Parts: sequence; structure tokens; C-alpha cells
Amino acid sequence: MSENLAVVKVSATAEDKVDPDLAVFTLRFGKKCETQQECADDFAAEQDRVIRALEPFGIADALGFDGYSSYVCTSGRRAVVTGYEYYCSATLKVEREVHDIAAIWAALASRVSTARVNLHFELSDEDAEERRLIGAAVAKARLSAEALATAAGTELAGVKEIRYNRSGDSCFWRVACADASATPNGAASSMPDLHPEPIEVECSVDVDWWVKPSA
Repeated sequence: MSENLAVVKVSATAEDKVDPDLAVFTLRFGKKCETQQECADDFAAEQDRVIRALEPFGIADALGFDGYSSYVCTSGRRAVVTGYEYYCSATLKVEREVHDIAAIWAALASRVSTARVNLHFELSDEDAEERRLIGAAVAKARLSAEALATAAGTELAGVKEIRYNRSGDSCFWRVACADASATPNGAASSMPDLHPEPIEVECSVDVDWWVKPSA
């Protein structure tokens, strides 16, 4: 019988601002050296300094390293070897309410020699925010659909289809980034803002409702 009913189509958006609960430290390791072995030794020493800096906080095991690579550096048409350069990254995620973010930042920034430390903030459970906002968006769409149906002398008879609009692979998640980074030996003077603005979260839905004549 539903194929004989009319359809009302409504779009709705739900928005919110959520305080980020995770502090994310990103470390970039890299240096130009004379030999590949010197690159490996420099990275090992820098890695050890970072781990030692984190040990007092009990979070050294949470630091993940990724993608160590070393490259030959050349110059001139004959590609004369001028040395080697290495690169590696590491990420550390910690809960803001559990750990002293300022102390961790200061410890890392004061220990690193060739690494660069950056800090930003994000949400730990995007799915929970997504589920909550989807419900709010659908409820908002229903109110609009009911108003349209009433104005047309009809009433809603059930949902035909719901489409959830996403931006890429995420639900408009905007990461709040601290506008600062610690360069080697630059601890105290480059302390970032440790009170980030809430993260703006937004998602939208398109809902098609069957409508029938009012009883």
C-alpha cells in the first residue's frame, strides 16, 4: 500500500561543541648524517631520550614509533653522495583528565635533541558523538516533516528512507590543534595553549517519510 502514498523529503543538521578529551603528541625524528650507521645511532639515542622523559609518567609504553627510513643525499649532475638523512615519526595519546599535559610537554621538549614535538587535541570516541548527533538530526527532521504534513492536510505514515550525509570518511570532525610546537632544545619558551577550544561537530540527514491523508 505504501507505493500509493505521497512522500515528504526533509533534511536536517545537528551541531554541537565537545571538549576534546585526548592530548595527542606527535614526534618527528630526522637528521642529516655522514653515514647510515650514524643515522641509526642518532635515532636510537633520541628514541632513548624520549622514552626516559616519559617513564616518570608511566606512559612510555603508549608511545608508538612508525616508519623509520634512511635516504642517501646527493648533489650535482653526477649525484655525488653528500651524506644520509633519516626520518621516523611517533605518536602518543593520553587522556587530558588523567595526565598532566603541561608536564609531559615540558619533559619531552627539554629532552629531545633532534626531534620535533607537536601537540593537538581530539575526541577519543567519535562514534558516540556520531550516534548522539544522528538521533538529534533525525528528531529535528521529523519535526519539520510533521509541520509540512500538517500544512498539507496529511500526516506521517512511517519512514521510507534515511540517508546519513558524511564528509569524506568522517562526520565533520574538526580536530582542535594547539598552535605551537617544540623544536629541539626549545622547551620552556614554546609551551602551547593547553586549553583548546571545543571541537565543532556536525552531521546531517535526509529523511523521506510516507504521508497519508489525515484521519
